Amino acid sequence: MEIRVYYEDTDCGGVVYTMLIILSTLKERERNEKLLASGMTRLACINKNGKPVRIPDSMLKILSN
Repeated sequence: MEIRVYYEDTDCGGVVYTMLIILSTLKERERNEKLLASGMTRLACINKNGKPVRIPDSMLKILSN
């Protein structure tokens, strides 16, 4: 499985504003509910050196609520 990390959502210090979340997205046409597209995105936390890091416990607590 190929995984790519994008640096589009970082501040000037290189802090990423995204978290390790698997997001499943389905889009349906309003008129007949025909499936137009489906997708999955995997995002990761990285440090200022661009290395993957675990989600901070404080963020895990927020996400679990």
